[in-house]
Amino acid sequence: MSGDNPDIWLVVGSIKHWRFGLKNGVWGATEGMRSMWGDDPRKGDVFFFYVSAPVKGVVGYGVFEGMGLKKEDKLIWEEEKEEGRSIYKHTLYFSNLRSIVGPDAPDGEWIEKCIGLDQCRGLVNRAFTRVRKLECIEELKRCREHVDALKDAFTLDKPNYVLLNDILEKPIVSKRAEVDFLGDILKKESEEVVSRVKLVLAHVVAGKNVVFYGPPGTGKTRLAILVCKLVCGDDGYSLETANSEWGHYDVIGGYRPAAEGVEWVDGILTRAVKRCRERLDRFGRPYWLIIDELNRANLDLAFGEAFTLLDVEYRDKPLSIPGESVFVPYCFRIVATMNVYDRSLLFSLGYAFMRRFAFIEVPSLLRFETVSGSQPGEVKIEDVGGERLEEAEKLKEVIRESVVRQMKLKRGNDFAVVFRELAEKDIRRELEDCLKKVRVGDFDFLDVLLMFARKATDLNVVEIGQAMLIDAAKFILAYYMLFPEDVGVWLVDEAVVAYILPQFEFFMPQLRRAKVFEEKEYEERWKKLIGLASKLGLVKTAGLLETAEARLRMI
Repeated sequence: MSGDNPDIWLVVGSIKHWRFGLKNGVWGATEGMRSMWGDDPRKGDVFFFYVSAPVKGVVGYGVFEGMGLKKEDKLIWEEEKEEGRSIYKHTLYFSNLRSIVGPDAPDGEWIEKCIGLDQCRGLVNRAFTRVRKLECIEELKRCREHVDALKDAFTLDKPNYVLLNDILEKPIVSKRAEVDFLGDILKKESEEVVSRVKLVLAHVVAGKNVVFYGPPGTGKTRLAILVCKLVCGDDGYSLETANSEWGHYDVIGGYRPAAEGVEWVDGILTRAVKRCRERLDRFGRPYWLIIDELNRANLDLAFGEAFTLLDVEYRDKPLSIPGESVFVPYCFRIVATMNVYDRSLLFSLGYAFMRRFAFIEVPSLLRFETVSGSQPGEVKIEDVGGERLEEAEKLKEVIRESVVRQMKLKRGNDFAVVFRELAEKDIRRELEDCLKKVRVGDFDFLDVLLMFARKATDLNVVEIGQAMLIDAAKFILAYYMLFPEDVGVWLVDEAVVAYILPQFEFFMPQLRRAKVFEEKEYEERWKKLIGLASKLGLVKTAGLLETAEARLRMI
């Protein structure tokens, strides 16, 4: 297997074995079978299921998740039960399993609906075969297309983990802290790069698209590619460079002249969305779109009404494409870059567009700073607004419910939180645990977000809507679920920087005016915000506010 291209396998067994295998998403192999494989299968390989006589045909396929040694005393296959001994020592397990028939269908239905083989017919004499001939691979792909086209196909999103953990010598459902979301791809990267990638993973799990911004030559595009490879695989993304001439035709699609009239051509977003759906169905992994130099395009014109669909919560509506219902998968993301030195084209992003992205600075390594946080000062109840404490509790409840609902969104094997391992967790319990762990003194992180947002709103710096607070809370929870041992006040700081501070760009004209005409009122409001950020231990937030006051721009 090379890169992210999955190998194709054909496995053969009796109907009674396949009934059990389909129902539980598992298959067994003897030592003799394993010795013929060569290299072991790898996660993401596609296995096609052939049923021997009297069926004599392919009934479905599954995506390989892993393999483990079965305990000697666990006799689960009919042949093992009959002989009273363990025969199939290796247990393979699959996700995204699809079959023409259900495991309990009568034999006649299996025989009637199975797909006979022509090019691959000589392979069915072996129990396990890695398929290498192109004509055989193409024939099996046609089998998959046939299964996928059936509306009543039997589906199994994940294997029976309860069964697997009972029969395998080593349990496969890892504890939270043992799940490695970073993989091997980052082993040779610097500590600075790894820390940024961890933040990006939290943003995308929280449902956000991402913009890397900074001066030229700081590695923004490389970082975008690295993140996409980590989540989607080596060929799980496309890279496009924005330009000022982009329109709806380039992004969504449109008609062009053809031999007989006109024909529809998909734009870059539509193509990426379709590929994402296809990869989810085939391999259980998403496909993402990288847009380089995002701020060079007129985004309102290019994306039009489709930009609402960049928000995960609104992906229950299809793209406007003639004759098709193309839904944006919950796990689809745009990862973009922005050159802040390109002054003539800078800040062309509208408010609504900015809301759908998390902004992550990628500065020169010559000024890289590690923000470790500091002990927050005393924060009094008056900073929340004592007379409005009951109102704050009601808003916290609204935020909690919104976070849980949005992060639980899924459609089959398509998860808003991107990773299956996270989708299988109890989101509400994770949130309550996170609120207990990420605190500033007596206040949980929702209290801290509310204090800062209320102050910014009350000072008429910028009105912070509850949607930004929900986004910030999702980010904090996502990071906690990914990396539970690496949380603290600094995480709330990062949430404020990514989701709230970009909105302050719209206060910059008033601050410029204050500098020119010596209107102290605006400067005093700004300094009060800096003071509260410092009290709360939001070191990075306070520092960026001070820097913004000096250079009169937020990003």
